[in-house]
Amino acid sequence: MTAAASLLNVFTENIPEELKSHASWVTWKAEPRRSRDGAPKITKVPYFPDGSHMASSSNPGTWGDFQTVLETYQSGNVSGIGYVFVKENGIVGIDRDDAVEDGKIHPTPLEIIERIGSYAEFSVSGKGLHVLLRGVVPWNGRRREPVEIYGNRQFFTMTGHVLNGYG
Repeated sequence: MTAAASLLNVFTENIPEELKSHASWVTWKAEPRRSRDGAPKITKVPYFPDGSHMASSSNPGTWGDFQTVLETYQSGNVSGIGYVFVKENGIVGIDRDDAVEDGKIHPTPLEIIERIGSYAEFSVSGKGLHVLLRGVVPWNGRRREPVEIYGNRQFFTMTGHVLNGYG
């Protein structure tokens, strides 16, 4: 099995309607790359909603509506779907890598999710967690391993694999 084959599929019916109403959607394709240390890894590259060309999280002309993204995903021509954070939409995303080990969520990320009490789903690898909530980040985003927080011009892959109780 390839690394791309082990990625979670998408349960689009579980993605909040509020997000679906925004024209901030892209598709993405899993592409093999090498990490800085030379190890193979899968990179999630954003594409136009129809999957035809590479998209940019900083160019709204490359994003589109949820229905187009859904149809492209269902056609099998892309690996998944992604949501682009735009300050005007008022949605913030928190990404916690390596939050799940052997099917169990580490206590610290679980505590964060419980305190926030918003939509939470497993990342496409099944090893991380995404939390999406209403809010504003006063900067474009920040990455401080292992947590990333974004509110503008970044995209998250979306799975709809909701953490029980946080749909």
